[in-house]
Amino acid sequence: MFFKKAKSVVLAFALLSMMLPFINCSGDNLGKVAAGISSSQSSSGTSLSVPVPIASPSPSASPSASPSPSVSPSPTPSPSPTVSPSPSPSPSPSVSPTPVTPKPVITSLTSNLSAITLGSAATINWTLTGLPLTSLKLNGVVVAGGQSTVTPTTTTIYNLVAVNAGGTDTKSITITVNPAPTPTPTPSPSPSPSPSPSPTSTPRSLTLVGDSTVTTTSGWGNGFAAHVKSTLPIDNQAVSGESTQSFRDCLWQNAVANRPSYVLIQLGHNDSWSTSSDCMGVAKETTIDQYKTNLRFFVNDSRQNGIIPVLITPLDHADGAFGGQNILDQYVPAMRSVATELNVPLIDLNALSRAYNLSIGQSASAALYTDGVHLNSSGSAVFGQIVAQEMGKVVPALQPFVK
Repeated sequence: MFFKKAKSVVLAFALLSMMLPFINCSGDNLGKVAAGISSSQSSSGTSLSVPVPIASPSPSASPSASPSPSVSPSPTPSPSPTVSPSPSPSPSPSVSPTPVTPKPVITSLTSNLSAITLGSAATINWTLTGLPLTSLKLNGVVVAGGQSTVTPTTTTIYNLVAVNAGGTDTKSITITVNPAPTPTPTPSPSPSPSPSPSPTSTPRSLTLVGDSTVTTTSGWGNGFAAHVKSTLPIDNQAVSGESTQSFRDCLWQNAVANRPSYVLIQLGHNDSWSTSSDCMGVAKETTIDQYKTNLRFFVNDSRQNGIIPVLITPLDHADGAFGGQNILDQYVPAMRSVATELNVPLIDLNALSRAYNLSIGQSASAALYTDGVHLNSSGSAVFGQIVAQEMGKVVPALQPFVK
């Protein structure tokens, strides 16, 4: 019996030992288990104390920390799709402005000789801006480069004309051939200078050079001829619309080709306002300096060819004596200045016609003109007579020919 109970205890203890690894309990609980076993044995009537080895309780171990729940890493955000920058709008093609061709400017015009002997040559040099040119002419002859050699037979004004799409420029230079000595003018308060010496021979003929106010159709040409004796033939070479520039470029050589004894020159109306060009493409309108240069040319060329020049200031307008606008105000003094400078006989028709108009009154004056500038037959008779009579005063050699 004893052995049977001992066997039971041993089995129970073995069973407990097997279970201990799987039971998480304190020492008190184990004691209760052992007590329970002991109690069970007592109830069966057997009193046997079997020492049950009680394992010392291990220090309470901190309960194992539950593993942190695994945190899935935040998904890496997908990279934002690359947004290509909007293409910059292509710039509109630049439109180049139409280039403006600058007007040519003749910056200098010189000669190595200002006076030469007959048969000699001179070199004319120039500089200019405003290239390229469409035309460059020296007295109507095409030239190139910056110089040209000339051999004039008489005193000649050389006119250089440069043309391009921007406009035209012109400059002049005079080359004198065997120049006659220029007498020193005698100062005089009178606008009429001392006349040039009279020729020793009897006058052969007389030529008129001028614009429309000198012609036989709308100027004083007929009235002048009516007061000159037939023994002095008159060749009227006046042409409407001409200025000193256009007459010099296109008409002068023909006008004096017959070598008259005298040439009477009245130009200036068209120098002051004309908008047209002459046969060489040069503007007819002139500056005061150009006007004076052209008058000097007429005087010098005449003298070189044995012709005595006489200058005539332009006929006054109908309202010139009555406060009207007078476009001749600067050109008339310029002609007087050249006449004094070169000792040329001067018929001051501008002053004489203004004084006459003032003496008869504005209405009577207007009746002598067709448009305030050109003359009718009455005006031609009045002012033609004034020119003829004044000619006899300033050129005594011609006085016998005045009626």
